[in-house]
Amino acid sequence: MGGFLVSDYLQTLFPYVPEALVSRQCLEQMHAIGELLPGALTDFFGFECRLGTPDQTADFLLCVEVVDRQREVLAGLRPGIDLSPTLLEHPVWQQIRNFSLTWADPASVLHEKALNVWLEFDMAELEGSRLALPVPSAFLGSRHICNTATPNEAHQHTWITRTALPLLTGQHLPEPVENRLIEAIQRLPAGPHIFQLGAMVARKPPFVRICITRMDPQQVPPYLEAIGWPGTTDELGRLVEELDGLVDRIDVDLDISEQISPRVGLECSFDPKQSPEYEPRWYPFLAYLVEKSLCTSDKRDALLRYSGFAHEQSDPDRWPAALRKASKLMGSQFLSIITRGLNHVKIVYQSGRPLEAKAYLYVNHFWLSPAKLRQSGQALARPREIGAK
Repeated sequence: MGGFLVSDYLQTLFPYVPEALVSRQCLEQMHAIGELLPGALTDFFGFECRLGTPDQTADFLLCVEVVDRQREVLAGLRPGIDLSPTLLEHPVWQQIRNFSLTWADPASVLHEKALNVWLEFDMAELEGSRLALPVPSAFLGSRHICNTATPNEAHQHTWITRTALPLLTGQHLPEPVENRLIEAIQRLPAGPHIFQLGAMVARKPPFVRICITRMDPQQVPPYLEAIGWPGTTDELGRLVEELDGLVDRIDVDLDISEQISPRVGLECSFDPKQSPEYEPRWYPFLAYLVEKSLCTSDKRDALLRYSGFAHEQSDPDRWPAALRKASKLMGSQFLSIITRGLNHVKIVYQSGRPLEAKAYLYVNHFWLSPAKLRQSGQALARPREIGAK
């Protein structure tokens, strides 16, 4: 597979990703995955890093959007630009291809509803096996999925349960799971909405993950009680209240099969989302994580070092040839820029078990005029964020 590849993006990052967060071996495994994926598939990707242990294995995730016909690359509809044929030998990749073909069809409900798809690779599953086909879980980013006015309007969500998820999983959603998912949507309070749905086909057993944004902290415990969450809402409520005093925003992740999983993810961030260089409140929040033994001091320091940017003139030897060529065609109007930053930290809660913390780091490529580049670093703020909020 020739041409511009996702691995070319990753090659530019090797000097800038602290080894405390992502080992060189893990980066090289991500690079091997990137060699199977065309660079036109994405310009926005990142890493999920575990913070509470010295483990340097991180997961790799990338976003496929409608812009720049990235969706059509995933669907195999751009001549001369496609996934490695090796990937399409696997049933999960065939499901992703079928989903993308439907998504790209203007007559499909997905064409209207779906904003993006995130592919997440669990690197621990691939560790030590360069030959294994990388199989991702897929997250669908959509326009606001929220509670409808009346119960008899719940059919508005069947595009999720009877089109999107069956295409991503390769099978019909079992009725008990569909009912649980619809109930979780219909019991949302006014205001909050689901911004991502995950078909966690790479996990055993598979399940559906929902990611809820704009939920007030005081709404979390009663909502969980209403949908039959099996945990202790008093304890979780105290944790949410404590986190609310440290961050601006807490998004809620829930796993759904025939039952609601006792695990709850609490995505903590600031509004607007900015890296520590421009958001000083990251420092006390990360100090809190270290104090609670949720983050090692080495990883805290590495998170604070990670943010920054590079461009084709600052690192020409590592810069992808395809991007340098595109820049040359545009003359002196635009430069190829890659920014790096800290998007959010997720706290994972499950009653009776220790809390866990994971950091989500982003990488974003875009084009910028030299005049903008000469302005403050604030001008390089990432134009979008992880998730379709």
